[in-house]
Amino acid sequence: MALLLRLDRVAWRHEPPLVAFGPDQKAGLVIYFRHGTTDEQIEEFQKQTPSFVSEYLRLPPSQANGHDAVALTFSENARPDQVRWYIEKVERDGRVEKTYRDVAPTAIQP
Repeated sequence: MALLLRLDRVAWRHEPPLVAFGPDQKAGLVIYFRHGTTDEQIEEFQKQTPSFVSEYLRLPPSQANGHDAVALTFSENARPDQVRWYIEKVERDGRVEKTYRDVAPTAIQP
């Protein structure tokens, strides 16, 4: 083991750093759903999430000012035009009441 450490051949020393993600971490897009949107409709929304969304966090009403909500983080290699197109699509979705960009969900005031 000592030899492997000296040769820098120990895999756990090269693991990527942990990334924090939660309601108090900044998200690329926070989506508040309209009141009355069912769990099934929100699950269907999740199934339509594009591949350049790297994190998807479902927020209960207690973390989203009384709304069902999701917080999304976009991957670093997502093209700006892809992200812009997706946000426009989300904002036109009938299930969506309001969107917030580049904010932590807990920082959104009612």
